[in-house]
Amino acid sequence: MKRKRYKLKKVFYIPIIIIILAIIISITTKIYKHKKIENKVNDVLIETKNNIDKNSDELLKQAKELKNINNDFVGILTIPDAIINYPVMYTKGEDYYLRRSFDKKQSNAGTLYIDKYNNIDPRDDNLIIYGHNMNDGTMFHELLNYKKEEFYKEHKYIYFTTDKEYEKYEKFSVGKLDTRD
Repeated sequence: MKRKRYKLKKVFYIPIIIIILAIIISITTKIYKHKKIENKVNDVLIETKNNIDKNSDELLKQAKELKNINNDFVGILTIPDAIINYPVMYTKGEDYYLRRSFDKKQSNAGTLYIDKYNNIDPRDDNLIIYGHNMNDGTMFHELLNYKKEEFYKEHKYIYFTTDKEYEKYEKFSVGKLDTRD
């Protein structure tokens, strides 16, 4: 009788152990893939920020790599010597990246994205780029420093690097919109 009970336990426990192992492997694989994408994005952003004034083909190559990872990617918005150095996304007809990261995972910070009513190809002359004003000083929070003339003088230019071109703009105005009800 004991031997029969032992065989039943064995038959019962082995599939459970296999299922648990499969779940652990699946979760570990997803975490690894997420970290790999996150690390690649961070590497490209660091490279972009460090070489933004060089207008090199290397920056375009880096942007192409991000486009290959996520087809919604349209460029990198950079203000040298400021915290702002982020990928910019675009999806037609929705605010998909309002609460999603570059790799489409849920994220309260979201990712910079272009207004759903803008056109990318052919590109509109004026693009509206949304991003959160995070209390921890990230995302568009540093734009608040443009209230100070000294900050403006030191950070006149903004760069937008796509997989096809490298663009440099001089800022002439910054506004703040409170969207809280």
